[in-house]
Amino acid sequence: MDFFLQKYDSSLENYTIKFDGGTGDNVAYSVLHTSDGGYVLAGWTESYGAGWKDVYLVKTDSTGSSV
Repeated sequence: MDFFLQKYDSSLENYTIKFDGGTGDNVAYSVLHTSDGGYVLAGWTESYGAGWKDVYLVKTDSTGSSV
């Protein structure tokens, strides 16, 4: 299972969904809106690293794409 970031515009009609992660479980527990309009998501992953609940940190730009 991957995690996603869902962002709505001011009218709540248009939205963007971006998936991130690999073939193992990936869970995001925290999200922070950054001054450049992007986001930072923190959680854990079984897709990368040593393979068992490693810390995972994702930075996105204002459109939700990973950077």
